[in-house]
Amino acid sequence: MTVQEMSDEFTVLLNKDRNFDKYNELQSTLPIEIDEYEKSVFLTQSQQLLVHQFYSGGAMSFELTESSRRALNELVSEATSCTNGSGVKSSNPKYVSSFFELPEDLWWIVYERAFFEDTDDECISGREILIVPTTHDEYYAFQRNPFKRPDDYSGFRLDLKDRRVEVVTKWPIKEY
Repeated sequence: MTVQEMSDEFTVLLNKDRNFDKYNELQSTLPIEIDEYEKSVFLTQSQQLLVHQFYSGGAMSFELTESSRRALNELVSEATSCTNGSGVKSSNPKYVSSFFELPEDLWWIVYERAFFEDTDDECISGREILIVPTTHDEYYAFQRNPFKRPDDYSGFRLDLKDRRVEVVTKWPIKEY
């Protein structure tokens, strides 16, 4: 469908039932006139609402069925960030914090992973780990619980301001 065809279809659907009242009597023959920018705003808001409903688990949930996966597959993308040596010791000296900038067009993160830097330890070098989104309160509690800390297979993501995140792991991260 071309842009002009979409615009024409939008206009037809907008004016389809407008001219009749609840008793099927003609009220007005003047169509509603809106420009291309207003159409774009309406369609963008509709798209955002539809995607939010898919993702938040309304009638259909993101990746719950094959049809919902296919409906949203054009919006799913992969983004990669490298640290460039930005790993610093966290408030807990046993862990390393790495800071990353999230992409501007990001709506939701559905899967996160990171790779450790190349180290002298061959068991750790380049290992893929799962990153778990964590609130600051949960992270504070985890620091005091020896069974909930980041281990060799996972790390924590803390959201900061301005689309920045802090990833806390046991070893420095090469790629997030």
